Amino acid sequence: MNPTVAERLATIRRRLSETVLPALPADADFAREQGEFVLQALDLLEAVAHLEYRYDLVEAHDYRRALTELAAILPTDHELVDPLAGATAVPLPTPDPRPSPAALADHVRMCKELVGRVFTVLARGDDRARALEVLRELADRQVERERALFAPTGATTSSATLAHVLTAVHVDDS
Repeated sequence: MNPTVAERLATIRRRLSETVLPALPADADFAREQGEFVLQALDLLEAVAHLEYRYDLVEAHDYRRALTELAAILPTDHELVDPLAGATAVPLPTPDPRPSPAALADHVRMCKELVGRVFTVLARGDDRARALEVLRELADRQVERERALFAPTGATTSSATLAHVLTAVHVDDS
């Protein structure tokens, strides 16, 4: 049986911490610091790699929701109506079966860019307050995800695990 990604990461971490770092010269402070950085990165990967797809899926649905809310505010004759319609017409994957992670990541990037463009337009008009509310709510959810994502490294803290944050979000076919 082939080792899992988690098992491979653990093996890399073990080799680095038990073999490579101890073999460094005593005065190799920079190399030791970089090795510790790699260990932290491996710890993060071990802690969250199994959640990567769910993270992207939740993010795709979240940005789609923001685009839908912003589209309802945008004047119907604005030039961004068609790109918004195109972005929201792309069927989002469901939690199973798993499609291409790269395609999902591309879709999230497109939605993020459109959220920024639409907000820029709406921020200049009468619907600024509602657009700000949509973006504030989106930002709050994004921060919650990212805090939970990086909490295992100690770089942030979170009252919830990433698995809990991603599971608490309802992902449907919208």
